[in-house]
Amino acid sequence: MLGYRPRVRLIAHCGGEVKSRMEEAIFDHITVTNAAEPMAAPVAEMALALMLALVRRLPDYTKEMRAGVIKTNEYASRGETMSGRKIGLIGFGRIGKAFARLVEPLDVELLVTDPFSSAETVAAQKGTLVDLDLLLGSCSVVILAAGLTPDSRNLLDKRRLALMPDGAYLVNVARGGLIDMDALLAELRTARISVALDVTDPFEPLPPDHELRRLPNALLTPHIAAGGIELRRAIGAVAIEEVVRFCKGEQLENIVTREMLGTMT
Repeated sequence: MLGYRPRVRLIAHCGGEVKSRMEEAIFDHITVTNAAEPMAAPVAEMALALMLALVRRLPDYTKEMRAGVIKTNEYASRGETMSGRKIGLIGFGRIGKAFARLVEPLDVELLVTDPFSSAETVAAQKGTLVDLDLLLGSCSVVILAAGLTPDSRNLLDKRRLALMPDGAYLVNVARGGLIDMDALLAELRTARISVALDVTDPFEPLPPDHELRRLPNALLTPHIAAGGIELRRAIGAVAIEEVVRFCKGEQLENIVTREMLGTMT
């Protein structure tokens, strides 16, 4: 589209994900930058919010209150706290590291799986690097914060979802394609696990009649973890700063190369 000898010299993308937005050959001829850093903290915050909503049963209590169910604070159920839990984190990039910082005060044990992170890097954030299957079988809460690549598509398939303990919670703030949708629906129908999904695949936006909308153990948000106006302004500012640096001939801070695409969404 840009031609053999494009006049365009820089593409400053206002966001993090670039792989699905341009042909790889572009990276050989044009400098490409992204603006992923401002997204990390807000998306991690959403993961934390969704996790707490599930563990503290906020959707259930809201539904009961609206239906007129009468309960007092004498009522108590098990498991409505984070303290002492094992939390599984799949993906330890910007978002994963930001999430690790947020959960550190909650008195949890953080298990991490990421093929591109070292045990030392994870340990520096008070986590333990483990195998994916071990993480899924050990943790009562699992957070998806990984990039979507050919190797990670349908990462959580029927076999791996079955590894999760009864009553476990799964939160996805990354990409819907990380989870096999048919396998997930089959698990949710049994009410064995609960999920909070900010992303789905291949249904975004999720159709009004989709089964996920009707399942009581599915908490859904419309891919809004990185959707705040303050965040969008911050992303735009990062992109503009890169354009200014490029025009001044200064070192760029957020270059994306062809070699990086293998580990990016």
